[in-house]
Amino acid sequence: MSHYYAGDSTVIWIVVISFIVAFVLAMGLGANDVANSFGTSVGAGVLTLYQACVVAAIFETAGAILLGYRVSDTIRKGIFDPLLYNGRDELLLIGNLCALSASGIWLFTATILSVPVSATHSIVGATLGFHMVVYGGVGVNWNTVVAIVISWFVSPVLSGFISSCIYGLLYFSVIKRDDPLKWGIYTVPMWYFFLIFINFFSIFYGSSVLFGFDELWIVMVISIGGGLVVAGFGFFFIIPWIKKRVYKLKKQEKLEKAEEGHTQIDQEQETELKGLPNAHNAGDAASLEKKNPDDPDAILVPEPPMTNGIGNGMTSGMTNGMSTGMSNGMGNGAVPDYDRAIMVEMTVNDEGEGNSDKWLVKKGSKEWDSVKDTTEVRAICSPLQVVSACFAAFSHGGNDVSNAIGPLISIWTIFTTGSVDQETLTPIWILLYGGVGISLGLFLFGRRVIKTIGEDLTPMTPSSGFCVELGSASTVLLASNLGIPISTTHCQVGSVCGVGWLRTRKAVDWPLFSGIFFAWVVTLPATMMLSSGLMGFLQHVVPGGCELVPIPLDNSTAMATTLGLV
Repeated sequence: MSHYYAGDSTVIWIVVISFIVAFVLAMGLGANDVANSFGTSVGAGVLTLYQACVVAAIFETAGAILLGYRVSDTIRKGIFDPLLYNGRDELLLIGNLCALSASGIWLFTATILSVPVSATHSIVGATLGFHMVVYGGVGVNWNTVVAIVISWFVSPVLSGFISSCIYGLLYFSVIKRDDPLKWGIYTVPMWYFFLIFINFFSIFYGSSVLFGFDELWIVMVISIGGGLVVAGFGFFFIIPWIKKRVYKLKKQEKLEKAEEGHTQIDQEQETELKGLPNAHNAGDAASLEKKNPDDPDAILVPEPPMTNGIGNGMTSGMTNGMSTGMSNGMGNGAVPDYDRAIMVEMTVNDEGEGNSDKWLVKKGSKEWDSVKDTTEVRAICSPLQVVSACFAAFSHGGNDVSNAIGPLISIWTIFTTGSVDQETLTPIWILLYGGVGISLGLFLFGRRVIKTIGEDLTPMTPSSGFCVELGSASTVLLASNLGIPISTTHCQVGSVCGVGWLRTRKAVDWPLFSGIFFAWVVTLPATMMLSSGLMGFLQHVVPGGCELVPIPLDNSTAMATTLGLV
């Protein structure tokens, strides 16, 4: 049995490799976990990918430095008791190196697959993995593991519900109104107050020890005061900006339509239709060939030859994919592809209006393409979404980032003090080191998960993106104070799917969500296996690392843990 002393040069290689691996892990964190904060902003077109990366890097790093400067207790957050490693400090060093490596491998694997996963759950699984190699199940707080399993279901469902409620309030108060600009201006101060209050309360209440705000009423005063100040700023400055923005956008839209010649094209198409009975667009003018003798009010469209082996017995129930096999050598009676659809049969009433939705088979989803915000709603919600995303990044930097680099902090503490006692303040330079790695990973690889969150799951707009961000932040705050296990990544994905389903019912990629959910479930066991495998190999390089490790029952905490009393 060996003991490690502070500054021992025999383990300096562990420290050096750990810093390298931790930087790689931070890059994986930036590429995967941080992308959640600004994925909706990029998907909604509020920010470009480059702008999102710059803003996210600033707020993530600031949050890590300002809110992460606290007692380094990540390794002691209920996973196991580090005092079990008294006298075997070098094993804890090796174990934390394995945890960093396993988490980094998993985060980069998920990023390559464009799947958002929880960095915190990755660290927990990896930490649990190396510990079980050394002590088995002794000292493990299985309540933490059960809480993580519960969070797989609670996080997305609760966040999706809260975000949907917020979107419903925004929809009925602004979006659905005949004059959304008028009603939006009325409600803008309220939205800014609510946004600032939620985020201020989350930041100051969660870091009350750091800021010295031990009393709840002090946090409430700061949160309400901050909300009122920003609401006033919104009333006097943001509302006038919104009005000017709407005027500018509408003027730009008119100019673009004029340049594209939409008006002229419409007139030319109507001219072509003159003299043609029961026709109402240019597609009809090109496709009217004969009447259906059984139904004089129906117009039959000639069926174009197919090249994919499908016969001429086309019906209105064809799938969208059948249109891709159509030959370009269509005759004179073919239908021009104005709407990217196949017009099989159109029933026309006496007034010449057709029920075209029944007979259109499109390549793309109609529900997906129809999800758009009006100019007024876009101008109102865009700044709200950016502000909410900035707060999300700041909060994430102060919590999840410090959790992810917890093993590195533990390694540095053991190396400098020679003790497993984790009651030491986190060095700011380590947090800054992690922030640089996070920023680099976001710039280089973040686009994959950003695309998944902001574009692939459901079409994103400023209104829905704002509700997703605010709902996710509210859920994390509520669940944290109620003691409900929660994951910010799971909350973000749940909010995206919840708002997307509420808005269109169909424009949500549920198979993609199923794959993401599967990745959540796999994260804990995958990182456990990776970490335990690395630990099983690396402990051979530590003198006496494979010896049977006695349980230090002379320590009351460890004894109670072993006996299952805590």
